[in-house]
Amino acid sequence: KVWLIYFSAGWCGPCRKFTPLLAEFERVHREDVRVLFVSCDRDQRGFDDYYKKMSWGAVEFEDVERREMLQAKYGVRGIPMLTVLGRDGGVREINAVGKLNDANFKAWCA
Repeated sequence: KVWLIYFSAGWCGPCRKFTPLLAEFERVHREDVRVLFVSCDRDQRGFDDYYKKMSWGAVEFEDVERREMLQAKYGVRGIPMLTVLGRDGGVREINAVGKLNDANFKAWCA
């Protein structure tokens, strides 16, 4: 499977616009892709309100250490950010926001 690590927050307007596009992409490619949501929300309530609209896995909001580790590992400087990991676990795309299409997906799967 290809992993899409999604850094996002409910208070972020561009994130709220991108999330439905990611959801549709995941629906179409469900057999070959997994999405992991890493919240950048400010509090548990914000996380809960935003995450209930998603159908994929998430790092628990209270797991601050893991969320911060992932943000540091992938160099999150702004959101939304979607990092693509290939089947071998290597980074295929640092930020795939605006790059979700079949041609790129085939390359990420290679």
